[in-house]
Amino acid sequence: FDLKEGLFLPPWGGRRGGKAGRVSDFKIVRYSVVTNNVRDYFGWIEFAPGCGAYKRKKAGDESFTSAYEADTNAIFSSRIAYRYYEVDEDSPSIDVEELVAPDEYMVLRTRVMRDEDTGAITNCHYSKIVGEMYFGPTIYFYQSVFNPRLNDPNLEFDIKRNLARPKSR
Repeated sequence: FDLKEGLFLPPWGGRRGGKAGRVSDFKIVRYSVVTNNVRDYFGWIEFAPGCGAYKRKKAGDESFTSAYEADTNAIFSSRIAYRYYEVDEDSPSIDVEELVAPDEYMVLRTRVMRDEDTGAITNCHYSKIVGEMYFGPTIYFYQSVFNPRLNDPNLEFDIKRNLARPKSR
């Protein structure tokens, strides 16, 4: 999934004449099993080496829901699991292990480039996903912020330079 573009990469992106993402920020691994008319969805998002994410609780203030800067010293997980199930398509799903809960946000470090000799990270991008995030037949998240400037941990939402186009789900 390309967070900058808000699009899937091929093979899912670009199907039926739609647009496709260009650079992968994370890979979605998803499984679905039906047992006794209950559909169980489970899997994880997976990051390239050096990339990853961490989650934090949102602040109680609606004008300041999440950090405006990535914690570059945080421990970035390379895999974040999720699991939920639904009895049928008309009933609400029941989360067992949420990817990002409604009262959380997730900060991501992606598109990492390393020094060939030392292995140290030389370039990366920071982004965040605010509020609920889940995968079912589609990918859903409430809001994301992608900083296109290399190595800049600033995650403030700048409506004047909004990269995303309005869309649903």
